[in-house]
Amino acid sequence: MVKMTDDSEKYNDENQLEPRPEDNVSLQRKKTIIQYIEERPTFKFSTFQHRFVELKHRNYVPRWKEDIARGFNRLAKSLEN
Repeated sequence: MVKMTDDSEKYNDENQLEPRPEDNVSLQRKKTIIQYIEERPTFKFSTFQHRFVELKHRNYVPRWKEDIARGFNRLAKSLEN
């Protein structure tokens, strides 16, 4: 059973985070994509979506920046516990 919490994070019955679709992207790939985006600030977001199939939504960019800063993604962290 999946239940919602105050911060809208999904947890399963074992209190582990449910994987998001973008969690399957490797950290190195996220770094490559974010670097490409930051080097081209005038490009439209749709350009990046066509170039990188993993980039489905605009909100992936800040999440991936956080993952890069931490050095891991949410899925890897939840699997360690």
